[in-house]
Amino acid sequence: MNPNTPASAPKNPLRANTAFQRTAAALALNQLSDAMSLITITFMVIAMNGSPELASLVLFCCSFTAITAGIISGTIVDRMTPRRALILSCATQTLGWVGVLALSMSGSRSIVVLTLILVLLTAASQLDYPSEQKIIAATVPVTDLGRASAIGQARESAASLFGAPIAGFIAGISLHLLLAAQGLLNLVALAVVPSRRSIDQYRKAKNSDNPAPGGSTVSATDSAAPETTSGILADFKDGWRRVLADKTLLAIAAVTGIANFATTGIPLTLIYYYQSAGFSALWVGVLMGAFGAGVLTGSTLVGFLTDRLALSTLGICAVGTIAAGQLAAVFIHPTFWATAVVFTLAGVPLPAFNASIMAYVNATTDEAAIGRVHSALGVPVMALMPAATLAAGVLFGAWGAGTTLLFFAVFMMLSLVLMLVQPGLRALPKLSELEDVNS
Repeated sequence: MNPNTPASAPKNPLRANTAFQRTAAALALNQLSDAMSLITITFMVIAMNGSPELASLVLFCCSFTAITAGIISGTIVDRMTPRRALILSCATQTLGWVGVLALSMSGSRSIVVLTLILVLLTAASQLDYPSEQKIIAATVPVTDLGRASAIGQARESAASLFGAPIAGFIAGISLHLLLAAQGLLNLVALAVVPSRRSIDQYRKAKNSDNPAPGGSTVSATDSAAPETTSGILADFKDGWRRVLADKTLLAIAAVTGIANFATTGIPLTLIYYYQSAGFSALWVGVLMGAFGAGVLTGSTLVGFLTDRLALSTLGICAVGTIAAGQLAAVFIHPTFWATAVVFTLAGVPLPAFNASIMAYVNATTDEAAIGRVHSALGVPVMALMPAATLAAGVLFGAWGAGTTLLFFAVFMMLSLVLMLVQPGLRALPKLSELEDVNS
């Protein structure tokens, strides 16, 4: 019997794990609010001065903040309890949207003040992901890490799929109502953050042969509040040291960084192509939603797949399927519905791939350093995305759709080759065979 799965544990431990469930709910609300922000910010800026160019500039400031704040957010979470970091994130985002609402109701046209508020709440939102991963590592057995990651994938995809339409509908009624709705989502997220007691109970349950007791009393020392003796710069360097010392993590960073370059550039290229071909924004949205629908479908299969297949097999199949879909887009992109079907199918294996990565990191990194490792790993993963955004526009103008799509597809194939040739990635075992350093 696996020591992480006691005989008396419930058949669905994630459903019974209130610490995990409440964390997932808080993240779902925050991510829905975040997905609505594209519409909210655009409408807000245009309402203030009518300039789409200025709206793009404000959105760029928010995107730049998200990337730069993400570099250090994990280190900050490691120096706090994840619960406190999540509370700080939810509270700051709530107050941020209240501030934007007050700015709008006052009739102010200060883009500078609006941008400063948005940058602040965007920076705070970057605490969400490392906080969630730290709580998962502390409370979820290694055999359930795949399912936990699948829930996160489904939640993020659902937020991306429905956030913009919901925001558009509410904005059609009232921009003030939209701003209030976003603040309310973050406020409810704040209310459902798990208690310290709940996190402590499931941490103890994971590390023992008994399920979490319903009314046990735990000491404050079980809450894993870090005893910080080093500086934040030393913690930041430690995260990088851990990633650089682990050849498997380095290989993961290389594969995902190159893959993200391709998966960022190809959708943008298709958007430019269909817009130039006269397709309405609605149909472009349908195409982008097709990939999200595939991810949602794939998230329901992650638990089944991670129970039966090695992480290496999952990764190779996922990257291979996405590469095949992107290569097919080079030839079929003139046919809209065929491209939409291919995008849907390409999205199905993505949750299994991401679940494999997160499960490996959470199982092999001690809880005290999980935040900084995820942040350090995220830098090379995201590094090429801005370059892909720029390249898609420049190359589409110079080469047209077909050649630009082929350019990005080559990088996706390169990602697959790296997945196949890296010994550390080829040797990744099943989730149940990983040694959980946090048990």
